[in-house]
Amino acid sequence: MAKSFLYNQIKQDIIHKIDADIYKNGDKLPSEAQLVEEYGVSRNTASRVLNDLVEEGYARRRQGKGTFVYNQKIDNRLQGIQSFTDMFERNNKNPSTKVLAYEVVDEPPARVRENLHLGEGEKAIRLYRVRYADDTPAVLNETFRSFSRFEGQMECDPATVFSYGYLKKLKNIYPVHSEEVLEIALLGPEEAVLLEQKVGAPAFLVKSVTSDNTGQPLEVVKSLYRADLFQFSVVLDQEDPG
Repeated sequence: MAKSFLYNQIKQDIIHKIDADIYKNGDKLPSEAQLVEEYGVSRNTASRVLNDLVEEGYARRRQGKGTFVYNQKIDNRLQGIQSFTDMFERNNKNPSTKVLAYEVVDEPPARVRENLHLGEGEKAIRLYRVRYADDTPAVLNETFRSFSRFEGQMECDPATVFSYGYLKKLKNIYPVHSEEVLEIALLGPEEAVLLEQKVGAPAFLVKSVTSDNTGQPLEVVKSLYRADLFQFSVVLDQEDPG
């Protein structure tokens, strides 16, 4: 039997047991020696399985104790417009932010110009930041807003003025509609460093365009979510067919 088949079989078997709560959160997984004995594979194959389970967020290692189930992914529920802070707090995570760039962009990307309805020569405000969950870098977030509309915010703390709560309180502006596209991406060198991942690690790429209660486009956002930390859930209702 091919080594790659054995590796995938063992890995999927363990993931199935985690998903089925046979291995519960906090349970110790079989050691390399136990996997070798149970599945009849090499030590290298057993080691690779456990390493990948850790890298993909299913398990955590404890020095000198072994590998333990850690199946507590952050649930990003695609139901209504929510802030990162709301999402993290709903998942019992302490949110924080590191601003990487806060600047005026003279020539915004075409996607930004189109969706913010910017005319020729109009500028955009760009906020680039890392969002943390319990001090772990979790999301790389890039947001664009119209400079002409929000020019006065450039002198303020970006973590404050870009929050939905601030807009609602001081300007009575709030998001009412958002269109999002979810894709799978692989982290590049810079992104991997910022999110403390390996180059080529999988991530969820979410592109969104949000409009507000005035009927104008509010922001264009691109976010990279670490795949080992997040899961996305959708609630679907069936209308009465009559």
